[in-house]
Amino acid sequence: MATPLPPPRWFHTSVLHNSTVYVVGGRSLEGVPRRDRWALDLLSRVWTPLPPLQHALSGHSTVLHQHWLITCFGASEQGLTNACSLFDTVHLKTVRPLLRADAHHGQPAPRHHASMLLIPHPSAYCLVYGGETDRHAMDDLWQLDVTDAPHLAWKAIARPLVPRSGHTGVVVDDATVMYYGGQSNTTAADPFFLSLSSLSSAHPRAMAMALASAEDSPSPTPISTETVIGIVIGSIVFAV
Repeated sequence: MATPLPPPRWFHTSVLHNSTVYVVGGRSLEGVPRRDRWALDLLSRVWTPLPPLQHALSGHSTVLHQHWLITCFGASEQGLTNACSLFDTVHLKTVRPLLRADAHHGQPAPRHHASMLLIPHPSAYCLVYGGETDRHAMDDLWQLDVTDAPHLAWKAIARPLVPRSGHTGVVVDDATVMYYGGQSNTTAADPFFLSLSSLSSAHPRAMAMALASAEDSPSPTPISTETVIGIVIGSIVFAV
């Protein structure tokens, strides 16, 4: 019996956890949003289909916290969404999130092509930046507290950044995030660094000098292997 393989796609998300890659949604070659979830065991190189999303999504954001696969935002056949869904990777079932909105700002607006990074310490939260509506790139910054998942809580950060969509973010160390790629409305966006302590941007040259100085210190904090592999796997997962 042939091993099932996921159909070709783009605008999907992929998350690496230990030796398993989880792939969520995306668009078919014909441009139709997909609902399916898949797991790839890197040791056996075997794909396993998982229970699907409730709605087809592309251009969404996905992180994995503990055993929860958390997917937010994206474009469906009904339009853009700001909803989040949770998938329990242990019991292989979808769980409805218990969501609390920000007391003053509610929830982020519907969007796609946003970045959503998991910041595990000191408490687990996702940092959501930018994205795109049907008309323009967005400049807002949000925190999604996932410490007690499936209980989730939004918090607006009142520090608008440069509008950006289709970008990538990397947690460089315990204090810094680097964003690069994507575009700012009609122009390519320059890379920049975000301080996790102040949640404000810093000049790339100043941050580069700070990182270079940290490399010369006795105990540098490098980018984790899981982070690097996660970046690469998002590009090559369907090349195997």
